[in-house]
Parts: sequence; C-alpha cells; structure tokens
Amino acid sequence: IEQFFPLMSLLVFPDQLITAQDAKSIRAKLKRFQLTPRQQEIAILAAAGDANRIIAKKLELSEYTVKDHIKDIFKILGIKNRSELFPKLLNLR
Repeated sequence: IEQFFPLMSLLVFPDQLITAQDAKSIRAKLKRFQLTPRQQEIAILAAAGDANRIIAKKLELSEYTVKDHIKDIFKILGIKNRSELFPKLLNLR
C-alpha cells in the first residue's frame, strides 16, 4: 500500500487535488483503523471514486469480494456510504 502514497495525487486521484499532507493524513487514518493492506487498497480506490467493478479489475478480484471488503471497511470506519469515505479519511466528518 505504501507505493500508492508518493504518487497518489497523480495515479489515484487524478481529478482531485490532494496535498502531500492529505496523503500523510490518509495513511495515518488507515493505520489507525487497522485496515488490512487489501482493505487499504480498496478504501483508497473507492475514495477516488472507482466503482466496485473497476476496483475488482484493477486488483484482479471478484466484484463480490470487493463488495464484501467495502462493507467491512464501512463498518470499521463507522460510515454508511461512499460519499462519507473520502471526508472520513481526511478527518472532515
């Protein structure tokens, strides 16, 4: 997962401007919630706006597996939908 953060603004969030400080904050938040490395990858891609189908293709997983991970991530983070994910990772909600 660490390889995502140096290039996060270029590779993961091409349409959203995030700073190095934002990336550091997201990394710390993911560690704080003790998400697995796979859950961290999926959380980052979901926060970037990727659909389950796209995440599944990128990570070579079943769409159902991604859906299960998303459900677990939401439960761990205490959120109910994707629109809450990015703000939660940036401590905005």
